[in-house]
Amino acid sequence: MRNAGLGDRLISPNDTGYNSEVNSWWAKNSRQRADCFVLPHTSEEVAIALTVLTDKSVCSGNSSIAVRSGGHSSTGSSSTANGVTIDLSRLNATSYNSETNIASIGPGGKWQDVYKDLIKYGVTATGGRDGDVGVRGFLLGGGNSYYSGRQGA
Repeated sequence: MRNAGLGDRLISPNDTGYNSEVNSWWAKNSRQRADCFVLPHTSEEVAIALTVLTDKSVCSGNSSIAVRSGGHSSTGSSSTANGVTIDLSRLNATSYNSETNIASIGPGGKWQDVYKDLIKYGVTATGGRDGDVGVRGFLLGGGNSYYSGRQGA
């Protein structure tokens, strides 16, 4: 995969940072030692990784692909022991447009950082109650916010 343009975005078991990546899940029982981790910094790099990983001439098809945002989920939901984990944590930018009143939040963000970024504008978003929860997992998998009773999310 390094030859596919991912270079230092790919972390294998013998690379510096591999154990830190494994240990970054919130609960010890949800940590799995993937064959490798991909840490994309752009949506284009996510597309490259998925293109390479789904090419049967590159991968045998017996490997799984897990996608992690915050990693605050049950074992196997955002990690894998037999395949590749794509960690979206570098896609964590938050911006706010006061004219449209729309916040743009990267899928790799954690709610604690989103709230910290948005408070500068005097606004917030309906998101996770635990700041360590990832944006993608909360939005796609469901979760409870401080506004669930009032806003339904």
